Amino acid sequence: MVGRRGFVLGSAMGVFFAAAGGRGADSQPIVRIRDGLVRGRLTNGVFAFTGIPYAQPPVGPLRFCPPRPPRPWSGELDATRRTQVPPQDNDPALPQAMPMSEDCLQLNVWSPRAPGPHPVFVWIYGGGNSSGSINLPPYQGETFARDGVVCVSCNYRVGVLGFLELGEITGAEDTGSGNNALRDQVLVLEWVRDNIAAFGGDPLNVTLGGQSAGAWNCATLMALPAANGLFHRAILASGGADVVYTPDRASEFARQFVARLGGEQRLRSASIPELLTAQKAAQANASNPIVFRPVIDGDYLPAAPIELLRRGSARSVTTLVGHTSDEIRYLFSPADADSPASQKLLLHLDSSTLPSMMSAYARAFPDATRGDRMLRLLSADWVGIPSLRIAEAQAALGARVFYYHLNYAIPGGPFGAYSPHGIDVPLIFEHVDTAFARTVFGYTSADLPMAKLVHGTWVSFIKTGNPGEHLPTWPAFDLAQRHTMTIAANSQVSADPDQVERTIWAGLI
Repeated sequence: MVGRRGFVLGSAMGVFFAAAGGRGADSQPIVRIRDGLVRGRLTNGVFAFTGIPYAQPPVGPLRFCPPRPPRPWSGELDATRRTQVPPQDNDPALPQAMPMSEDCLQLNVWSPRAPGPHPVFVWIYGGGNSSGSINLPPYQGETFARDGVVCVSCNYRVGVLGFLELGEITGAEDTGSGNNALRDQVLVLEWVRDNIAAFGGDPLNVTLGGQSAGAWNCATLMALPAANGLFHRAILASGGADVVYTPDRASEFARQFVARLGGEQRLRSASIPELLTAQKAAQANASNPIVFRPVIDGDYLPAAPIELLRRGSARSVTTLVGHTSDEIRYLFSPADADSPASQKLLLHLDSSTLPSMMSAYARAFPDATRGDRMLRLLSADWVGIPSLRIAEAQAALGARVFYYHLNYAIPGGPFGAYSPHGIDVPLIFEHVDTAFARTVFGYTSADLPMAKLVHGTWVSFIKTGNPGEHLPTWPAFDLAQRHTMTIAANSQVSADPDQVERTIWAGLI
């Protein structure tokens, strides 16, 4: 908390006024929101506010509980500090710079200096629902604010703290705890509805977007009754809408975790290292590759998200959905894929159905090696077909939906001529100069034109609901023509490019 007054953004939409005693123009913007004053900073020509609490710390007796709105504060909240990191195991590709803390339910806002109202973009990070945070350099939103969009990113609880279903273990008061991470995200959207006008944002023009697990969560939010009306467009990059738990499957994993923790009496007293050790042991023994999933509890989440989408839960949500062309090459080479280890990644198949699918892929792609065919099958299983099912569900209802494949390779990078999972993140945020972009994918300044194209496509969709401003004419997806944009160095639209694989997968997803 500080007493200096710099530049104040009023609570009315886009009202800006200088306060007495300001130290030089608008270097210290101050905003009045519902819970008090927040002080940010001017960075790279835009306003940045980081570490704003949107919930009470879920610690002590509140661990494993739904999030609660924050308590109001007096004075000015210092929103120039980086947020805490949700407790998690370290991801070597995205090492965290801040210490972990359960007091992590915070968000960041980047806003243009010009008065609004501006469209709003809310970003949900990926990480398999077991890792991630908004501190990470690839997710910094100043490029969106530079281009006239108020960008909001939010932490949410990952791993067991956000996705552990305890109702059948500790009693009815904990029923639904497996969806607490979704509740975190809904509370963020409610915070945006109530507060974003103070930053120059338009609460009636909100786009939700995410990549990987972030996209899966966005698809679930599209289906979730509690999120209805809180956003108006959605962008789903490399995600789907059908990876959920039934209550019995959720409880099965929860029992494994609790046993490794030492019993239910330790759930709220165990330290973070103890929680993570037990979590890692339970994950190692899990029967599926995506351990942390939303739970169909019959109440908060009444059915699988894809089924709710097919019933019309997001009929009014204009949607942009797609994936990279070589998703699973992030994890496997062709030689690795042609081994029993790769079969542990199957989401929709098992040892009884895999042989017939491999035979179908051999007939469809006779010139590919067995390893390449397995990579293609795994990519379709994880992301390709689930993404397509979302586009089909929306199109069947007459909703406006745009479908794409991202086919961008960095020949000098680790993945050569292929476009793997995650290669789109530096393009989306137009951050090709971070350590993540350089070391993981091989990005250089030569890739900036492609980053501007992809980022500009997202900005266009956020502002207008039309992603085609920087690309060739892009028709909406329908079930007859199935127009699909291939976003590449030479982007183009084609009709039904997934026909061969979607025929193979018919009835399976």
